[in-house]
Amino acid sequence: MNSRYFKLLKLGIIPWEAFHKMKSEYNTAMAKCQKELPVIIDKADNGRFTYSAYEDIRQLTKGIIGENGLSIEQYHFQEGERLYLMSKVQHSGGYEEEYVSPITIDTANIGKLSKEQLVGKAITYCKRYVYCTIFGIATFERDPDGN
Repeated sequence: MNSRYFKLLKLGIIPWEAFHKMKSEYNTAMAKCQKELPVIIDKADNGRFTYSAYEDIRQLTKGIIGENGLSIEQYHFQEGERLYLMSKVQHSGGYEEEYVSPITIDTANIGKLSKEQLVGKAITYCKRYVYCTIFGIATFERDPDGN
């Protein structure tokens, strides 16, 4: 349970019945959404492997997510020297879940890319994988020779 809800329940601001109703509606919407979401075929190519671009995944899934009363916002923030991604999934019934994920920057490419490019690449990578994890979205590489 999200600590925010725990505090609201403990203070009596949200009755337990209302919380359980919101959480149940959220779970039902998420289950229905995940059942309807397609498997995404990897199309982007970086020369070493193919992958699904974050923008493509969002474009292919946002309609289904929205139709189920769900939305997601993702933003990054810094705490000390560390970068994090905050992902907040909200349901039209009022319930929301928050996920905080550390962002790892690929230091092997220092010198090949600018610091800003490395940070941007790491943020996009984290957004893509967290988004797919939250919604249970599978991606796969199409076998080029059909085997």
